[in-house]
Amino acid sequence: MSKLKKFVRSAALAIALTAAMSTCAMALTSDQTYNRDIEVRVEDADGLSESEISRMKNGVIAVYLSGEVASDGISTYNLTCTLFGHDKQTRNASLIEHQVNKKAPRCKQVYYKVITCSRCDYMDTETISSSYIYCCAED
Repeated sequence: MSKLKKFVRSAALAIALTAAMSTCAMALTSDQTYNRDIEVRVEDADGLSESEISRMKNGVIAVYLSGEVASDGISTYNLTCTLFGHDKQTRNASLIEHQVNKKAPRCKQVYYKVITCSRCDYMDTETISSSYIYCCAED
């Protein structure tokens, strides 16, 4: 009987956890009723390859979605960076999330400082400011 009791307890716990997680997921997703578009612009992108620009945009989106100051965590240092440090270059990027609010101002604009190394794949992104802007018309 003890094996049967353990099985019943485990099954009940699994069902309870599944129900709790689905309730939390529904509460998180039901708060947002709009299909939002996210637009990222990198300033002073002259001389950067498409892959570098794409990597910067993806980093900005990752920071925006996580809500934290973040760095890559993993970067490949070459010998020059290991001996002499990174050759850091700072660029600004802006992210516009359209139709965040139901009423004007509807869109949210966030400015980021993106620091990259010209010799390796080091990247650090931090939020400078955010504000709501009048971009999209009300429904």
